Amino acid sequence: MLGEILEYAFTPASRLARTQGFLRGAIQIRSRHGRCRNAWAPHLARTRRVILEAARLCPDRGRVLILGGGLIHDVPVAELCASFGEVLLADLAHPISSRFQTRRYRNLRRLEVDVSGVMARLARPGFPEIQRPDLRCGESDVDLVVSVNLLSQLCWAPTRILDPYPERDRVRTFLAGVVRAHLDALNDLPCAAALVTDHAWRRREVRTGKTDRWEVLQGIALPVGGDRWDWEIAPAPERERSADFTAEVVGYADWKQSGWA
Repeated sequence: MLGEILEYAFTPASRLARTQGFLRGAIQIRSRHGRCRNAWAPHLARTRRVILEAARLCPDRGRVLILGGGLIHDVPVAELCASFGEVLLADLAHPISSRFQTRRYRNLRRLEVDVSGVMARLARPGFPEIQRPDLRCGESDVDLVVSVNLLSQLCWAPTRILDPYPERDRVRTFLAGVVRAHLDALNDLPCAAALVTDHAWRRREVRTGKTDRWEVLQGIALPVGGDRWDWEIAPAPERERSADFTAEVVGYADWKQSGWA
């Protein structure tokens, strides 16, 4: 707990990242990774494998942009820095622990951006409109963009902010639109693109084996295929004393060939 407090205090971060909980959430995920290191290891290895396959398929190796790159435990930083001229890590929060671990890579740069593109609009009066996010984050000459374990998290803050809004159908439509806009923008990039995301969760009671399952992409269905695996994201007692939580993950090394439309 003391380590989390110190990291929160000393990490450079925007007001948005602090007030809306993005920095705190990133630090909590880093701490959970430390507690669940063995359970997470297969998922992290599979994620890195998809990213490296996307890099292998990429014909040009100037710049690679990692969306959701604030926490680097699922990003093969060393391999990407060796393969590309520049590696860009885009996220709203970049914990100081990640900054320290990557300090030796001279061709690595961090971008503090809202990848969803909706947080600024949520701060304005009235109900927000969906717009296509800039998944190149204002950067030119990007050869590969990879969305890494991010898609299901895009609606976390908007869901909380819009919770008091009385028109629930409108809120649900907006949240689904955030997810779809990310996938559409990834598909329409003028460069190579890849995606790794969880799309469903399961809760299993340890004693009885009873299992519940739910989707986490706001009703948006992903294309069939891809590389699929389970992520033991919160084995008991991490989230609940007597229940294991598992995320179902899919990776597309070449999103544009996934069949998304």
